[in-house]
Amino acid sequence: MIVILTGGVGTGKTAFVGGLLKILESRSLFVDGFVGERVFENERLSGYDIVAVRDGRRLPFLRRTGVAGGTSIGPWRLDPSGLAAAAEIIRDSEPGSLLVVDELGPLELEGGGHWPALAAVLDQPGRRFLFVIREGCLDGFAPLWAGRSVKIHPLGAVMDGATIIEELASNGRHG
Repeated sequence: MIVILTGGVGTGKTAFVGGLLKILESRSLFVDGFVGERVFENERLSGYDIVAVRDGRRLPFLRRTGVAGGTSIGPWRLDPSGLAAAAEIIRDSEPGSLLVVDELGPLELEGGGHWPALAAVLDQPGRRFLFVIREGCLDGFAPLWAGRSVKIHPLGAVMDGATIIEELASNGRHG
C-alpha cells in the first residue's frame, strides 16, 4: 500500500509526518526511511537535511552553496553524499516495515533523485510506503502508481491523522 500526504510548500507536511511517526512508534510499528528538515544559517534558509527515521542520523541533502558536483534544482545543489545515503536507507529498509520518504518531486518525476532506489523496492511483497509529495507534483506521479493500492491525503483535509494511522498500521511489522 502507498499512502501519500500532499500539500503546498510550507504547509507543514514534514511536521505532520513527524507527529504521525511518534504515534506509530508508540504502537511499536517498525518504521524506516527519512524526513527532510530545513537548515538555517544566520536565520536564513540555507538548505535541507534528510533525517533517518531509524537512528536520527542527519545528512546534508540540498544546499544553496558549498556543494561540488551536485545536480542543480532551482536555487539548490543536491549533495551527492546525501542522495547516496537516502538511496541506502531505501534499499536497506525491510519489507514489512513502513518506508517513509519525505519528499518526492520533480527530480523523481524525471527518473532521478530517490526514484531509482524506490523503483527497486516498490513492488517487493509486503511493502508499505508513506510518501510526501507537493500538490503541484501529484498528478505527474499518477502513472507511476497505476495498478497499486494508493490512498492520497491532502494535508488540509486531514484533521487528526487517525485515518492515516490506521492505514499505515494495518498489517505492519511490529518491533
